[in-house]
Amino acid sequence: MGAYRSIFETTAEDRKARLSPNRGDWITGHADLTGLAVVEVQRLWVRFNQLNCDSKGNLSKKQIEKGELSRDIFIKNIVANLPKEKDGSLSFLVFLKFMQWIDTASIEQKLKLIFHFLNNGDEITEDVVEKLFFKVYPNSDEKEINDLIKLFMEQLDPDRTKKINEKNFIQNILANYDREELNYLLKYDLIPADVLREMNMQPSLPGSQLNMRSTSVPNAKSELSDELLESVARKVVKKEWEELALSLGFTKREIELYKSKFNEIDYDTILAMMCDWRDQDPKFATKNRLKNYLEELRMNDAAALMR
Repeated sequence: MGAYRSIFETTAEDRKARLSPNRGDWITGHADLTGLAVVEVQRLWVRFNQLNCDSKGNLSKKQIEKGELSRDIFIKNIVANLPKEKDGSLSFLVFLKFMQWIDTASIEQKLKLIFHFLNNGDEITEDVVEKLFFKVYPNSDEKEINDLIKLFMEQLDPDRTKKINEKNFIQNILANYDREELNYLLKYDLIPADVLREMNMQPSLPGSQLNMRSTSVPNAKSELSDELLESVARKVVKKEWEELALSLGFTKREIELYKSKFNEIDYDTILAMMCDWRDQDPKFATKNRLKNYLEELRMNDAAALMR
């Protein structure tokens, strides 16, 4: 798994997004980071949440060790090898990246991963196969299990060495099974193709600042006036204002579109983004919420304007 581990790591750029389950961009932000469709992220979030993740959207170390994932030895080995947070928890983003890899990896890549988790990357002996089969088929009698073990070893260890290395494992599975059948067995669609095509034709879910269903309340009045936001923009434009835009729920792509629209003029860009964020949902866009974002980014002079 070491060769693939870096694919699933959370990067410094990922962490800059400051995503939180309590924010409206939780789903769309993860879609932007991974390139997955919003409907795919939404489906996986429902499943991940069912595993009892915490308020940060992470699966705690205790939940990993004692919860649903610990009941299947193969799944347990997979999760044990995925990158974790400092406290040992598994983030939703890492989970997404792994599921995305499963969805797009080749047959050879998947077989390589399966081999690794059968015996932690070591050669597979008949003893290992026996233990595996008795766990997978607990209700089968001993003769049936022994017949399966014999067939397995005959197919994957034709030279009768009594051990199977990674190269032989992959080569002999490809030699003994039709490629189309293997592709069917190992294929995993995050969302059925026809459903995904239909969903991609629909407007985006709330949370994206572009092409979205409006969630604003008609005639609702915001406590953030144009004059106040102009004052904030004058303060933050001298700093890392793009960090504030990310905190407000805009994606990196959306920031670039706004910058292009306003001819790379930072003040006009961040002001427009704050106004659009406010107008999106005046009840959500409060002084206190904006103040919290500013304080988190250490933009204390701008936060002081939120009296």
